[in-house]
Amino acid sequence: MRRLLLIIALPAAAAAILGCEVENLCDDYVNYMCDCHDGDVDLNGDPVECSEYQTVYEDADADQQVYCEDAMDAQIDFDAVEGYECEA
Repeated sequence: MRRLLLIIALPAAAAAILGCEVENLCDDYVNYMCDCHDGDVDLNGDPVECSEYQTVYEDADADQQVYCEDAMDAQIDFDAVEGYECEA
């Protein structure tokens, strides 16, 4: 049990000590939507305005991170079904 705890805790501790940032899933989502869908509408029918996405998800909390991951997966899946390929 201690080994498992060390295996889980060690990478997080190393990242904190070395000053590494944890991946921000909302950055990936915002970049995808801005690069591939700026000016379009999202899956909810709302307009994609890059500056608004950047502001809303700039300092995303844990709940927003989950939303961004799910929304990006859904958008990529939808794009694939529609035959849309983003060059970003």
